Amino acid sequence: MTELFRNKSLPYFPAVVLGCAFVLMPLGASAQNAPAGPMTPGTAADQTPATQTRTPAASPDAHPNLAGTWQLNKKQSDDPREKMREAWSEQGNEGGGGRWGGRRMGGGRRRQGQSGDMMKEFSQLTITQTASIAKVTGEPGRVLALYSSNTSDKSGTEEDSPTAQWQQNQLVVTTRTRVGSTTRSYELSPDGKQLYVTTRIENQRLSQPVAFRFVYDSIKSSE
Repeated sequence: MTELFRNKSLPYFPAVVLGCAFVLMPLGASAQNAPAGPMTPGTAADQTPATQTRTPAASPDAHPNLAGTWQLNKKQSDDPREKMREAWSEQGNEGGGGRWGGRRMGGGRRRQGQSGDMMKEFSQLTITQTASIAKVTGEPGRVLALYSSNTSDKSGTEEDSPTAQWQQNQLVVTTRTRVGSTTRSYELSPDGKQLYVTTRIENQRLSQPVAFRFVYDSIKSSE
């Protein structure tokens, strides 16, 4: 009987061995591939969706908004007449000629009169600004500075207006003359509540440039 059983079981022996190997192989492979130690949860980067929304960066072409009506604050502003008087005194030429902001200056009373006109012209500024245009208008209505990203936007008398350019956070306009140049920049104060207008005059008859600053308050904030 024992010999007969062995003979009958012999044909089935390879199948039994093969079946056991098939069952044990995945378990062995899993055990070899599994890392040692406890499983740790995925990192935050692994859990973040691929379509995560990011805040867009500010456009490099964005400029500070200077728009509004600005009133000269005389107490906080420099006196340009005093600055020019000091400059001419240093040259030993009290009645010397020159140019004031691009306009001809004579001696004595004439120079003081034109300085007064300049103070009146800059006593109040109106600035209009869009994404492509920035225009500064003085008290009498004359355009003091004009920026346009498209030259075709200029029309009429504005074509003769001083051309301005953005230089970082400043709107800058330069007027050149036969004896020098005048550069004027418009920018907001660090807190954004005031407007600073800085004028720099270079004249061949002066040993060094003359600079002074006007400070403006917003009409709305001062009321």
